[in-house]
Amino acid sequence: MAPCRGAFSLISDTNPFPSGLPRKEDTIQPAFTVGIYFLLIRLSLMAMGSLLLLPRVLLYLFMMALFSLVLLPLCTLRALYRRCFVGKATSTNATENHITGPAIAYACQIVLSAPIDDPELFTSTIVELAQECHIDSKYVRVQYEQDKPYGDFPSENSISADHYVEKGRSFVETADVMGANVSKNLAVLIRVWNNEVGKPTVLHCGLPGAHWDGTSCFNFTKEMMHRYSNPTLKKNHIYKSGQLTLKKTVQASLDQSSFLYYLLVQSPYAILYNTHAMCWRLATVPQCLGGPGLHPHVQLLNLNEQQSEEITQAAKKLNVKPFVAFVHSAVTAHNHVMEERARRVVMQASMQTRGYEPLIKERNVIGDWLVGTLLLQLLQLLLLLLLLLLLLLLLLQLLQLFQLLQLLQLLHLIDVEYPVGVFTCWMAY
Repeated sequence: MAPCRGAFSLISDTNPFPSGLPRKEDTIQPAFTVGIYFLLIRLSLMAMGSLLLLPRVLLYLFMMALFSLVLLPLCTLRALYRRCFVGKATSTNATENHITGPAIAYACQIVLSAPIDDPELFTSTIVELAQECHIDSKYVRVQYEQDKPYGDFPSENSISADHYVEKGRSFVETADVMGANVSKNLAVLIRVWNNEVGKPTVLHCGLPGAHWDGTSCFNFTKEMMHRYSNPTLKKNHIYKSGQLTLKKTVQASLDQSSFLYYLLVQSPYAILYNTHAMCWRLATVPQCLGGPGLHPHVQLLNLNEQQSEEITQAAKKLNVKPFVAFVHSAVTAHNHVMEERARRVVMQASMQTRGYEPLIKERNVIGDWLVGTLLLQLLQLLLLLLLLLLLLLLLLQLLQLFQLLQLLQLLHLIDVEYPVGVFTCWMAY
């Protein structure tokens, strides 16, 4: 009853009705009117949602048909070729995955309490480490920004992604993981916002996630800061791409799986399911179709040492890793707050410590330790989309040509006598 306080005399401190009790029409009519208004508003929103749903579904069906018709035969033929001419599952895994061009697909933020006071040493450290990882220096850039961070060290646990720099943009955007702006033609980009001692100095890093797994990208930044902060200490030579091999037991387990079952069941299911997820996301994200837009939303957790230790110990009691606890919490919170339930969590599972040898317990090495190497890069995807677009245009042209031939045949049947008449009809068509 609390939300209705003051609406009716029975629960009000002052009685607005002279008789002491509200009349039936005085109490029911306002509630009925408000209910009608709410119902009309809800029906209007449902109608708007239905109108927006139709173009979404049509766009989804178009993209689903287009991608499926291309990806299914392409992946099937590729799998048959690799099985016949390369070998079993583990033989098809690339042992080395060197970077030979633009490859930024991973972003992170580093916050320091002291500035990068020796830019020359910092730059040379990054270039040297990149060259050890077989990255040409022409694909590496360290960029020092003129502005200082405007945000201070936060006291709260949750902060926005633009708390320190670049108002309205997260480090995913400032590091340009799509490679369309500041990171174009780069494999490593480090942007530095220096500050005074004791105040936040911020680094936004774009790293080659198109070739390395996420842990390897993180390890690059960790070794980068280790070498810069301790130039006299021993360097860790952490690039191990091609130097670790699959364990015999893992190799046997992967190779004994049925290729026919993979070809007829697993591969088509995975392709169609992932294509469905991608197409539905592309069809529902644009703002013109009622979506939230393509702008990525990033929110950051800010935990102190005590809170981090408490979370770690609580996860140990549940016999899970802290990462599992964070994923579970994020999905649970999403399902409580948002109207639509979370259906997919995109993540990578590194097999470096579980599947490869020799065992490196520190997990500080760089390479590609995913079971399947990251072969489809952004540039390849864009080229594929361009090819699909050209094929679509070609089909439309062929359709128009077919219709034109039908028109000419019709003109022939009605015995058009002069060529100028045919030309005029064609122009009108």
